[in-house]
Amino acid sequence: MDFLDPKRKKSHRRRLMLGYLLMAVAVAMGTLILLFSAYGYDINRKTGDVIQNGTVFLDTQPAGASVSLNGQNQRDKTASRLVLPGGQQYTINLALDGYREWRRTFSLEGGKIERLVYPILLPTTLKPTESQLYAAAPGISSQSDDRRWLLVQQPGQFHVFDLYDLANPTSSPLTITIPATILPDSTKTTAMSVVDWAGDNHRVLLDRTYSDDKHEFIMLDTTSIASSLNINTTLTIEPTSVTLRDKKGDQIYVYDATGGIVRIGDLKNRTVSGAILSNVLAYKSYGQDIIAYITKTGADEGKVDVRIRENDKASYLLRSMNDGGGKYLLDIAEFDSTFYYVVGTSTDDAVFVYRDPLPALKGQSQTPLLVASVLRVSKPQFVSFSIGAHFIAAQSGANIIVYDIEGDRQFKVKLDHDIAPAYKINWMDGFHFAFTDKEHAVMLDFDGSNEQLLTPTLSNSGPYFSPDFKTTYSLAPSTTVTGRYAMTVTSLVKK
Repeated sequence: MDFLDPKRKKSHRRRLMLGYLLMAVAVAMGTLILLFSAYGYDINRKTGDVIQNGTVFLDTQPAGASVSLNGQNQRDKTASRLVLPGGQQYTINLALDGYREWRRTFSLEGGKIERLVYPILLPTTLKPTESQLYAAAPGISSQSDDRRWLLVQQPGQFHVFDLYDLANPTSSPLTITIPATILPDSTKTTAMSVVDWAGDNHRVLLDRTYSDDKHEFIMLDTTSIASSLNINTTLTIEPTSVTLRDKKGDQIYVYDATGGIVRIGDLKNRTVSGAILSNVLAYKSYGQDIIAYITKTGADEGKVDVRIRENDKASYLLRSMNDGGGKYLLDIAEFDSTFYYVVGTSTDDAVFVYRDPLPALKGQSQTPLLVASVLRVSKPQFVSFSIGAHFIAAQSGANIIVYDIEGDRQFKVKLDHDIAPAYKINWMDGFHFAFTDKEHAVMLDFDGSNEQLLTPTLSNSGPYFSPDFKTTYSLAPSTTVTGRYAMTVTSLVKK
């Protein structure tokens, strides 16, 4: 009996310990292999070298596009995934019968993920149809944030609008007339513009500008016209500008350029506060309680200060800038639960991006205040966040610098179009720009690639897209009735 033999007992113990050791080594090696595999490490079967792979996720609208990688056709169609050696440059082509090809060249880092899930493939031929005729070119047009509603001012009628439901392309527009009771001096020459849509997507803040540059602000309720109101007469004010507070249709900020006064207006209770800020040259609000603003108060000679006011209490200095007397650029957005502030002036050659600066400014963080990115573009005129705030754009005419927040990288976009300095190129969605040049709509990716010509479009009228991006809408000269203008509807899905 082995357990009574000391030698055999000792030998058995050694074999058992060796077995445990080998098992532990096997488990450790397996864990390491899984760990390295999770980080993309692999063995090059040809050279035996250790490499680190990256992953590319592909998707398209519509799905089912063929994938070509560096000229080699791939087995899977979109949506699909490619695991590729990192540290290399790749060119991907996406093709679908009856649609225009999409192409992107990029560098893939080992262990990184490239998400090419945004391509919208357009039919080879676009065929607009006319849904509504106008005797002349309509005035203003504007789309709600959820992309469902399109408001079009009828030509020659500054107080009459057509409201299109873009979720129902075949439906006729609803005619909306601003009540005469809230439009005093209706005979005076005026111009109307859209300031913003409320977060409920049915109230619209309008700015009526008189020939003497005075402003009158209207809150138009498209679902209950009787609830619309004249902000000036409701609050007994004559502001220079009005903006929404927290995107609410009954909460506003009121600004008076004389004295640079900012106040809070409550349209529901019909009250306006005293000054919450003074000597403000420009401001941008976010949410309920954050205002970034520019002031000369406390700044050195020839400088302006950018400050952040939080929770109706303290004000914190973000940075000082040269005061060139130009246009001030401010914007705020939240991406991945982190706030980003964009500041600059049109007289400088750079726009500054700050990542979550308040904790550092308030002394709540040991990390010093740092500039997340500097967007270098000569005399920038506009800054903007993409839908969802994945990207930040600084624009000067045809030149755009785009900052990818998630990837911490920049893209330099030079458009081959004659873009006037005062013309702002808008984000179509989270990954595309859309604009009009020579009365034709243009769409392109955030990095300037895959520029696509869409449909004829008036310079101030779109293009606009349905909520599912399967239809585009434009105002353009009619092709069926000479001298008329039309709302055109174009399917982006091949029939």
